[in-house]
Amino acid sequence: MPIKRNLKLVSNEQLQEFFDLFESMTTVVEGGISFPSFRAFDNFEEILPDAFTVKPGLRRSAAIRIFRKALYDCRREGPLTADALIARAEEIYRQNRDVRLKEFTLWTKIRIHGIDQTQILKFKWGDVSIRLCGQMPKWLRLAPFHNSNIGAVVPDTPTRSGYIILSCRERKEDDAVDRMLDALNLLMALMNIYQTRGSWTIMSGNTWTAGQLRMGPFQFVFQDRKFLGENRIWYDPNYDEAAWNAPHPGMDKYLQIVPFTRKALSALNSHPLKHVLVPALQISQDAFEASEGNHRLLRFWTALEKIYVEDGARDRSNQKVIDRATFSDADHHLTRWQLGHISRLRNEHVHARGHGDAFMEQSQVLRDLFTRHILHWIFHGRTFDSHEELLAYVDLPRTDKALKRARKLVDRRLALNRNK
Repeated sequence: MPIKRNLKLVSNEQLQEFFDLFESMTTVVEGGISFPSFRAFDNFEEILPDAFTVKPGLRRSAAIRIFRKALYDCRREGPLTADALIARAEEIYRQNRDVRLKEFTLWTKIRIHGIDQTQILKFKWGDVSIRLCGQMPKWLRLAPFHNSNIGAVVPDTPTRSGYIILSCRERKEDDAVDRMLDALNLLMALMNIYQTRGSWTIMSGNTWTAGQLRMGPFQFVFQDRKFLGENRIWYDPNYDEAAWNAPHPGMDKYLQIVPFTRKALSALNSHPLKHVLVPALQISQDAFEASEGNHRLLRFWTALEKIYVEDGARDRSNQKVIDRATFSDADHHLTRWQLGHISRLRNEHVHARGHGDAFMEQSQVLRDLFTRHILHWIFHGRTFDSHEELLAYVDLPRTDKALKRARKLVDRRLALNRNK
């Protein structure tokens, strides 16, 4: 796993300031590092991976863990330099790869009403298997217990809902949970997209959400069919009981969209733009779950931005997103106006006003546009070799006349190259 410095994002001066600050805030003690200061350093540890490029790429959470351990080791043993940090991070990665693969299973509740106890819907994302069911296998069932951080945990709540069970093989618990939750967010995003496609609501209020499908408050993790413990559960801090209990579609509605969801997962699995489309979908699930209108609008915009802005681009202007997101619209003048309004709205403070909530109305416009574009690229973007090629395609002139003029210039340049 070669690691290199990323000077585009983080200069040597910035990284050295990071090292100097970390040294000033820590003291090397026997067996580890002490933090005499009350100032938290977690926010700096989370940005440390920005200073490096890793190939093949790691999930951000995994990169944070590796670079955090490398940082602590270099601080304790010295020297604290970029080269030393890279060498230690590569060594940690190799050590992690030497750990044997284990079978991990995670289950949680899912907000679907009316699923039959004998019903099982199966999905697959890579090597992550996903089962949506109405009844749990005996070996996964848990009695109520007390968690030292959360308090009372009743695994079988909330009621009137189904179960979702995910399994994969991985070396470490954190990596397994990251992959399984990523797969679950992708599945829920696709199902929410198909369930809401073409719909519009005038409903509002602080329990209304754009998508009805979301997971329950607790996620329980098993390794090799053994529960990892009452103090090793995962918890969704965004769980909203009022939103969960609001009216939502029954199982019949989701049965209609299961074939479309499986088809989309299959198309994405070998898609050359998977590294762009999958994160965009996972971001959209955050928007689908949001009960706060401003957050919902921001996340749908970010999902659209993920498709139409280059990774690592310094220029992430709203106008670039608007131009590219309207490349194929016949009535692009109106769509550009709507997106321009949304881009301004997301930078303003707007009071929610019940049925007149501007965030709710405009987030539905954005959701509808995102749905059209993401589904188009899932099924019609597989001929592009790269994200850059797709962006070059949408940047082409809009009219036939302009395209023919551009083709004439390209042909002329190709003729010049042949005659050299």
